[in-house]
Amino acid sequence: MENVNEEIVKLTKAMYSVYGVANGTILSKEHNMIKWSEKELGSELFNKIYDQYFEWLKCNTTPEQIRVEKEIESLKSMMESCFTYGGLNKDNRYIKPYISKLGIELFSKVFNEYSKYLRENYFVKTDVYTDHEGCTYNSLIKL
Repeated sequence: MENVNEEIVKLTKAMYSVYGVANGTILSKEHNMIKWSEKELGSELFNKIYDQYFEWLKCNTTPEQIRVEKEIESLKSMMESCFTYGGLNKDNRYIKPYISKLGIELFSKVFNEYSKYLRENYFVKTDVYTDHEGCTYNSLIKL
């Protein structure tokens, strides 16, 4: 039963991601990220879960909301990397593109809140690893 539950979670996560792309128009049972589940779950359960979750998606969210959520997750991940290597600021070339992706108000809100969260909850440990080319790496450590 645990394996079935894991497969259902994988299916719904895939459906959520695909629904957030191209205004939801590419979500179908034949989509490459979706169709594998039918084999794992069996046709009857697959169709039931797909149909119920698709209805839930249409009633509870929009593709645009999912797109924005994914952009915020991506921004936070980039902020973690920049924080780890000392370049967490709004003018950083890796951070700047999110201004146009999210709009200045949402970007500023997320940036300010997550910057504060990182400063208050993490520290950077430097030189934790050196690769075969001599490049050194840092690590973000939770307080």
